[in-house]
Amino acid sequence: MLLPSLGEPDARTLAAILIHEAFHVYQHATPSAAWEVNELDALTYPAHTDILHARAEETRCLRRALHEPDWTAPARQALFWRGQRHALLTDTQRTFEARMETREGLATYVETRFLRQFPALAAAAAPGLGPRRWAYGSGAALAHLLDRHAPDRQPLWQQAVLDGQPLADLLPERTGPRDPPRRTPTCTPPRRGGRHPRRADWKPSRPNPARACT
Repeated sequence: MLLPSLGEPDARTLAAILIHEAFHVYQHATPSAAWEVNELDALTYPAHTDILHARAEETRCLRRALHEPDWTAPARQALFWRGQRHALLTDTQRTFEARMETREGLATYVETRFLRQFPALAAAAAPGLGPRRWAYGSGAALAHLLDRHAPDRQPLWQQAVLDGQPLADLLPERTGPRDPPRRTPTCTPPRRGGRHPRRADWKPSRPNPARACT
């Protein structure tokens, strides 16, 4: 059964959806820590302004990394913003995110590989997504970047994922250390009630001169 929001997909889109779902069948048939996740952990995931801002910036940098030939700098910056977010999360919340990226993110990865497209990532929309829904695009983006670095080494990173390693943990060995970009107000999500924080609220957690993703 297809969601009404899909309308009447063409044959290519329908095939991509089937590939996505077929990957879930593979996951059920292939026991791995990569797919083990407690969906109820999403209920404890915080919606703090700093976390949502960092998610927006990470999304912006992941999109740049996917679409620019010199992808390693924005990929490092994406990892920096991920570190900023993860510093504000519990171990359970970090694990939930990592497992959703390997469960749903990899299903989206095989779907978008079939379509020869990258996952749709929008920094402005990222703060409004739940952690589960956001992981579809972030996990797929990370997998595409792992492919880009060394397509001849696909079996290596894929086996590491099956062994339980989060996708984001595999990227630094390909990109180098995380770059700390300057925090900018462009992606700061509105507070409840629609009011944006004052300029005094836009304080970076650490000063640095590096350029943010734009």
